[in-house]
Amino acid sequence: GYEVRVRGTALDETGIVRFGTLQSPQQIFVNDKVVRAIVPAGKQGCVDVSWTQAGETHSVKNGFCYVQNVAIDAVTPNVAVAGQPFFVTLSGQGFDDSTRVAFSNGSASWPLLDPRVESDTVMSGWLPAMEAGEIDVSIANAHSSAYSDDALRLLPELQVLEFSPHVVKT
Repeated sequence: GYEVRVRGTALDETGIVRFGTLQSPQQIFVNDKVVRAIVPAGKQGCVDVSWTQAGETHSVKNGFCYVQNVAIDAVTPNVAVAGQPFFVTLSGQGFDDSTRVAFSNGSASWPLLDPRVESDTVMSGWLPAMEAGEIDVSIANAHSSAYSDDALRLLPELQVLEFSPHVVKT
């Protein structure tokens, strides 16, 4: 797990570090000024961090923030017609206002236009007209990044050039 250091004065081995309501699963007393503590698993968001020793508690409001690594589970639709803009929805995790999305085919790259973070698991926006082919998606936020090969397939635009025969006798 992730390790933090508690710094203070007159710390002793009886002290307990808590992250919100969760106690650190492991603390290492270094000296009376430093204690190393492992952060317990927690839900995304910020929690108060407290040190309790001899019945006295000291805390730091929002002293630790749990973040979720960004991930891509799906792009909807995952098949579209090339050459025209279209709306897409991404599902995954760790989406926030710092999340940026790009689509690429190896030779060109397109950003997600007018991106909207609907929740930490859903994001949407517009894609500009793009070339036909298999499209990869990359996503990043302030904490992590993810990549998905061939997340979107763009089909060539259907064209009908002629109908034959032109006349049918009945």
